[in-house]
Amino acid sequence: DPAGKWLTEDIGGGGVAGDLQTTLEIADGRASGKGGCNRYNAAIRIEGDTMSVGPAMSTRMACAAAAMAQEQKFFNALGKVAKWKLENTRLILMDSGGSEILKFRAIE
Repeated sequence: DPAGKWLTEDIGGGGVAGDLQTTLEIADGRASGKGGCNRYNAAIRIEGDTMSVGPAMSTRMACAAAAMAQEQKFFNALGKVAKWKLENTRLILMDSGGSEILKFRAIE
């Protein structure tokens, strides 16, 4: 079960900027957290090993260009999620072709 709080470690194979806390919290049919700049909230649907995330509604703060770019990559990747798997303390989200597009580690 992927419910819990997760810190993004990789977006589309490009890593993440270390000082940007991009997080995902899954609870009660919702995905929420910080995109790196703005807080977001989206519907999430999980059935077996499949997952879909609805469009993210986010606050509209402006941040540094790098933070905004990473946040957009993160939101774009969330919209492509089709499958999930757990590996030790890692949550890996994949697209419909099975490519790993987001990797997270568990946080308290």
